[in-house]
Amino acid sequence: MYLLPLILLAVCTFARLNTINTRLSKRIDTLETALRQMAAEEKSHQEEHAETMDTAREAPPQDAILDELLLELRAEPQPAPPKAKPARPRFQKGRILFAPPALFIEAAPATAPPEPKPAQAPSPTLRTTWASQWQRFKANVDWELFAGARLFAWLGGLALFIAAGFFVKYSIDNNLIPAQLRLAIGAATGTALLIASGRVKSQRYDILRQTFASGGIGVLYSVVFAATIYYHYIPNPVGFGILSLISAAAFAISAYYRRISIAILGAVGAYITPLLLSSGQGSLILLFAYLAVVGVGLQRVSKFLTAPSLLFVAAAGTLVTSGCATFTSMGAGPALPMAVMWSAIPALFAFFLAPKELKPEENQSILWAGFLSFLPPLAAALALTVFRTGWGPLLILTAATVAALGLGLANKTWHDRVVPYIALTFLPVLAWVSMRFDAQSASVSTLLFLVYGVAGGLGPVALMLRHGYTGNTLRWLKIFPATVVIASILALVGTPFTGFLFWPVMLLLQVVGIGVSLLIGALLQVLLLLCLFAGAGLYWLTAMPSAVIGFGFFSFLLIAGVLLMAAMVCLLKALPAVVARLDLPAPQGIATHFPEPEKWLVAAPSVGVFLLLGATFAVPHPHYPHGGMITLTAFLGLCLFFSIRTRFQPAAAIALVAATAAQSVWVFSQWGAPLLFSAVTWSSVLFAAALGLPFLLFREQKKWPLVWHVAALFELAQMLFVLYAAKHLWPGDLSGWLPLIPAILKTGPVAILLRKLENTPQRNSIIAFHGGVLLFYLSALPVLLLPHGWLGVALVFESALLLWLNRRIEHPGLRWVSLGLAPTGLLVLYTALPRMSAEGALPLVNPAFFSVAACTAALGAAVKLSPWPKRNLGRMDLPNTFLWMSLATGFYLVNLAIADLFSGTGTSHSIIPTGAYTHWAACALAWAGFGAITWRVSRLHIAMRLAGLFLFLSGSTGLVLLPMLLPKAIATMGPWANLAIFACLALVAMAWFTFKKESPDAFSGLTRNLLLAVLLVSGFGFLALALSTGLATGHPFTPLFSQTPHRAVASAALWILYGTVLLHWPKPLERPFRIAGLVLAGIGLIKALVFPLRFSAAFGLMIPLVNTPTLLYIGVLALLTVLTVRPRTTPWPLPKPDPGAVWSVTLAVTGFAILNIEIASLFAGSGEAFSFLTNGSLSKQLAYSIGWMLFSMGLLAVGVKTRNTKTRWAAIALLGVTSLKIFTRDLWSLGHLYRVGSFAGLAVVMILVSIIYQKFLAGEDKGDE
Repeated sequence: MYLLPLILLAVCTFARLNTINTRLSKRIDTLETALRQMAAEEKSHQEEHAETMDTAREAPPQDAILDELLLELRAEPQPAPPKAKPARPRFQKGRILFAPPALFIEAAPATAPPEPKPAQAPSPTLRTTWASQWQRFKANVDWELFAGARLFAWLGGLALFIAAGFFVKYSIDNNLIPAQLRLAIGAATGTALLIASGRVKSQRYDILRQTFASGGIGVLYSVVFAATIYYHYIPNPVGFGILSLISAAAFAISAYYRRISIAILGAVGAYITPLLLSSGQGSLILLFAYLAVVGVGLQRVSKFLTAPSLLFVAAAGTLVTSGCATFTSMGAGPALPMAVMWSAIPALFAFFLAPKELKPEENQSILWAGFLSFLPPLAAALALTVFRTGWGPLLILTAATVAALGLGLANKTWHDRVVPYIALTFLPVLAWVSMRFDAQSASVSTLLFLVYGVAGGLGPVALMLRHGYTGNTLRWLKIFPATVVIASILALVGTPFTGFLFWPVMLLLQVVGIGVSLLIGALLQVLLLLCLFAGAGLYWLTAMPSAVIGFGFFSFLLIAGVLLMAAMVCLLKALPAVVARLDLPAPQGIATHFPEPEKWLVAAPSVGVFLLLGATFAVPHPHYPHGGMITLTAFLGLCLFFSIRTRFQPAAAIALVAATAAQSVWVFSQWGAPLLFSAVTWSSVLFAAALGLPFLLFREQKKWPLVWHVAALFELAQMLFVLYAAKHLWPGDLSGWLPLIPAILKTGPVAILLRKLENTPQRNSIIAFHGGVLLFYLSALPVLLLPHGWLGVALVFESALLLWLNRRIEHPGLRWVSLGLAPTGLLVLYTALPRMSAEGALPLVNPAFFSVAACTAALGAAVKLSPWPKRNLGRMDLPNTFLWMSLATGFYLVNLAIADLFSGTGTSHSIIPTGAYTHWAACALAWAGFGAITWRVSRLHIAMRLAGLFLFLSGSTGLVLLPMLLPKAIATMGPWANLAIFACLALVAMAWFTFKKESPDAFSGLTRNLLLAVLLVSGFGFLALALSTGLATGHPFTPLFSQTPHRAVASAALWILYGTVLLHWPKPLERPFRIAGLVLAGIGLIKALVFPLRFSAAFGLMIPLVNTPTLLYIGVLALLTVLTVRPRTTPWPLPKPDPGAVWSVTLAVTGFAILNIEIASLFAGSGEAFSFLTNGSLSKQLAYSIGWMLFSMGLLAVGVKTRNTKTRWAAIALLGVTSLKIFTRDLWSLGHLYRVGSFAGLAVVMILVSIIYQKFLAGEDKGDE
């Protein structure tokens, strides 16, 4: 029923465009004639300088015009046009209302004047783009006059056209003209137009010939479409074939006439034909084949006519057709054909865009053709990811990535855009991996992911080898390997039961990423890759059943570690040649200041392997723990071998420390006597190896001092493992004498070291470690007889005693051993605290509390003793180190006291609160108080003070967030006066005191601003919590949403007032705080406006216009009016826009919203819930229209009064929306005859409005003049 009006609209539009085309062509001819006359006059005045003028003569004006055309054409020699008459002086007065740019106007190239001389090539500055043409177009248009005068006139004309359309439809509905006759007339008309285009021979009427041909093709399209779809006179397959032939004929005519517009018309028909004649059961593969044939045809025509814009048309048509086909088959069709089609589209257009003469920098059509062919597959992949399962999206993204790389390799002008495009593909890849990747069974997915990762990593390297490096390429290679591994970890999180291919693929991606990172010098990324690999392994170990962990897993882990270390060594040897070929810039950052960073990276895989081994020890599995210990011992030996080969001792030290950490996991597991006996056995073997192997592998102690230091600690750790297991396996006094055995065995090696290191600089340090270990064996005898954690207390006291002894017998080794004993003792004490606390009869009166307090005092004494003979120990400030431990132990003591108070008598404590609000609040206040005190002590090191500041901020943040984390606890509290409010009030007082004591000049005012932020946030939280408990008693706390209407209104008022006060605070205040106030006020305004929707039932029961929300709205409008009319003197936080504009816009939007709210409330039924919907109410519908019209008139009056153009624009926009509502909603609800009359009346009204507005602007301009 709407077909005829649409046809009439298309015909009218075509006629109008043809008229504009003809008019502008005449203007171009007139301009050419005038320019020729000017050139002739200039030539007659300068005959004596003919030779100079020959070299400097400008190109013909038509060339400059053609350079500005969107569509490029080949120039053909044409006969000279007849001399045109001078143009009449038109449109020299008044404003230009509407002057569209000649973007798609095709004019025949003008011939040069008689006796042409060589002209210069057009200047690059004359070649314009779409953006520059649009800017010139906007500069020539008075948009306000156009919208106020012509837009309403056009709307009136549109209303008349609709009325006429209804009249024509009436005649068709009554069958006054038969359908067969209408189709015959259309076919005859189209054929006549094509024949007429061929009969026109003169080039002067080329535009007329082009118009006849385009019109004939369009008419034939319409006739065949109507006969096939509307009247069903022609079957769909036959109609499809006829329309395809018409499109091919259009391509041929376009090439014959050398006119792009005909090719565009044929392309539109070719691309719309499958959509119009589709039955919904077709094949997407065949559809792509059809689109490829059409695209190849357009590509050949584009090459023949030298018109790259046809490639843009091909890309747009392919996008629209394939997108519509995908949308229709998304719900029912298989996903694989969609993926294949969208995978082939980038490859097809990469072939089209590959020629080197197609440069996107010089032609916007080429650029947009690339965008339209490569970006939509990303959206298709996202859609398939969301709505369908399978690996189709990854196929699309992988194919698009490979196609982009191929295009970049073939055409250098696309080189800079390939890497950003690959970056865009990663986002849908990440979405697909997190939602659809099944790493357990989908081997195709795994292989595609490998291809994508290799292409994204090595493809840019190939681009650099082909075209050189760019900054974007280097930046991409610094993040892509790590992001791909992160994506694979997401897949592992989704399906931890991975298949066979997953871990080899991940290992290959690791090798590729490490190679690329080493190539560009991104050493930190190498370390990150290794950490991610280890993290993935840790997650897999926690998710997999313990039965899976066996010798196969340990073999793969050992092989993977060896391969990673060997690959890194080989890459480090091979990369210098590749780097020299690429001529990459020298790396900058941390790596440039770090000694031998590549050797440290060789040592990094050992940490990951030992970390995974430690994780396997955390879970019992078959062959526990012997399979893991065999792997640990073998890999430790390999790490020592690599360290010797690279002559880099930190690698061996790192391996020893990591192996010790991994072994400690199962030694301290306490899973039965067999494990304890295994701990004794393995630790004894490793202890014996630690005694003798250093003398065999690292004979030259001068070259390996660090290894000897760590070897002593490794030996000590093994003996501690033996003592720990033996004490649990054989309880009693007998196990307490075991340290005599290592003491006796250690005496010989220490004596050898004393002899070999005589008069060497390494003597003191090495003897200090090994002699300290021997001293520990002797001093451990009495300690082993004490229960539980007193061993840790003894170690801490021994650390302080060693510092005291160093003041009597100075030796650097004593300080080193003391430094190692203190944290070790604290760790031992921490592991035994739960059992020690359970023995206490009363809170704070138990061994756990006393032991931590004693350690805190001993560490405080160590702070005083450690500066002798100097503060530094190596590069370490020893007093500050002990002070750190003392502060940490004191902080732990405070938390332990709180936990002990809340745990009850005779029970073990828990540092982490158990869920009680009071416990959480006490911990938060303790953190804030401890941090505030630490920050206020100015004598402390700045790092310690900053740690205190961090504790204060953490405790304050925790207390502010506590009502949100435990909302149900707030529901049990009484109104206004309760524990939560008192805790917030205490935090406010603490923050106020700390803020007032802080100097404004400290750290350039940064810390004072942080403390002020805490004060403001805690104060706002205090007020919000008071409103919640007072006006919503018994309801859980929510920060944004309210449970009761009263609290909702009060909360909105609080947000608005708090934000406004913060924004306009008269005293000096930093810009972020005022921005926060602006945000708070905006949120409060939104809360106030959504109140009727949030509490629709309660608002519907209120008396209209006389209720609390309306009172709030009145206050809001008054506040906004004051802020708009009377600007404040306080600084405005935003650079743009100014406060007057912000508040005026906010007032207008808020007033319009409140107007609609009150209209909806006033015209709602009695007892009905509030709703903006009319629900068939004519009065409510008309009230909306009247209210909008009055509001727009008032807004227009304000714009006229204040002479504000933007305000008048807003009034025009609202008036246009109101008119559109009347068009689409009000008038269409009337009957046929009334509808025609109403449209005619509305047309008269719109035309009158246009006349009035034009008079207003004319008067304003006259007054300005």
